[in-house]
Amino acid sequence: MMRNFSRQRLDLDSAMKTIGAVFNGEPHIKFDPNVDHQYRIIRRSVHDGTLIFSHELIFNAMHNLFKQTSYYKPEPIPEGMIPVYTVGRIRIAAVYGMVDLPCGRYPGMRESVTIPVSVAFVPLMVPN
Repeated sequence: MMRNFSRQRLDLDSAMKTIGAVFNGEPHIKFDPNVDHQYRIIRRSVHDGTLIFSHELIFNAMHNLFKQTSYYKPEPIPEGMIPVYTVGRIRIAAVYGMVDLPCGRYPGMRESVTIPVSVAFVPLMVPN
C-alpha cells in the first residue's frame, strides 16, 4: 500500500521567497531544527483523508506567521517593531479510523499539525 512512499524535506527559505514573505531583504520566518521555542501553534482537523484538507490544515497553522500577527502572549508586539519568527520542525500526526463527519460516520482521519515558534522583534525600517 505504501510502497511508493518517500520522505521529502521542506526548504523553508525557498518557500518563503516563493510566497514573498521577505521583509527588507530578510525573511521574517526562519527555520532552526533545534529552536528553543516560546510557544507552539497547534491545529487539528477531522476529515475523510483527502490531501487538500491536509494542505489546508498546514496553511491554517502557518497563516498567522505569514501575516505577522502571531505572538507570544506575555509579550505583545511593541510599537514600531515587527516580529521575526524562528520555527522548528513541523510535526504532522494522523490517526486513521472511523470518524464523525457532518454527513455521518465514515472512514477518515484525525490530523494535527504542531509548529514550535520563537519570536523576536526588530525595528520597522521604512524606505526613504
